[in-house]
Amino acid sequence: MACEEYRKTRSLNKLSAKAHHIFQEFIDVQAPREVNLDYPSRELIKRNLLHPTLSCFDLAQLRIHSL
Repeated sequence: MACEEYRKTRSLNKLSAKAHHIFQEFIDVQAPREVNLDYPSRELIKRNLLHPTLSCFDLAQLRIHSL
């Protein structure tokens, strides 16, 4: 999964680029491969993109795995 590969990233520049790619591909409303997330979770992840960390998609993974 994209989030697993994301967590292996060590370069801050690549981390930011990968985070934005994951958001645009899976998280954003009407994303090509949009996952089912509630609005508050989606907005939190969106805010996390300002300063991406290795854990910024943990909530999304938790929500998806609990479905």
